Parts: sequence; C-alpha cells; structure tokens
Amino acid sequence: METLASWRKNAIAWINIIEQKGITSRKVTNRAMLDVLQNYQPKRLCDLGCGEGWLTRTCLNLGIPTVGIDGTASLIEYANKKKLGKFYLLDFEKIIAGTILPELPYEAAVFNFCLYSKEQTEHLLLAIA
Repeated sequence: METLASWRKNAIAWINIIEQKGITSRKVTNRAMLDVLQNYQPKRLCDLGCGEGWLTRTCLNLGIPTVGIDGTASLIEYANKKKLGKFYLLDFEKIIAGTILPELPYEAAVFNFCLYSKEQTEHLLLAIA
C-alpha cells in the first residue's frame, strides 16, 4: 500500500514530467516496449499500472486493442480526459483479493514502469493468470 500511496501523492508531478518528456531513458524504454508488443501482436492487451495512459493509447493507435488499469484516481482521470481508450480505476490489492479485471479476456498483460511490492508481485501475477 506504500507504493500506491506514493503514486497518489506524486501523480500530478508524474503527469507533468511525462508531458514534458522529462525522463530521458523513456526514449529507449518506450521504444523497446512498443517493439516487443508490435512483434508479439496480442489480440487483446491489458496495461496494468497504466498510469496516465500513454502505452494504452499508443497500442490502440498501433492496432492493438488495449485496456488500461491503474489504482491512482488522478492518473485514470487524466487518461480518460485524452478521449482515447478505456481506463479503469482498480488497484493491485483488490485484484489480489479477487476483483475480476474488467473487459476480460486478455491475451496478454503488460506492466510498464509499474512499481509494485516485491512480496506481493507473485500473488498479483497468479491473480491475473
């Protein structure tokens, strides 16, 4: 829950730095993520920890049906304001506890720039399997 609290506290700062293209490494990591997804071409993708939604929107523009899910309300609100894609507010703890992901089924799930608890990651992966 500490990670989620940090995202909630810093969401606006994150949105601002993404809009300003202020994370230099993202030029490489974004391209790498997109290359993998374009090579794999999932029929339906779930972007877990989608944040402000850049990957969901980009995948949609590349013809990959994608739904974004994040536990930070302000990030989901921002993503929805962009008017491209479907975004849902749902945190990982609720998924682990049994909340079903919206719009199932998915062929693949992606966690990009998604920080999460080391101890709970295994439970999260099992819950979405």
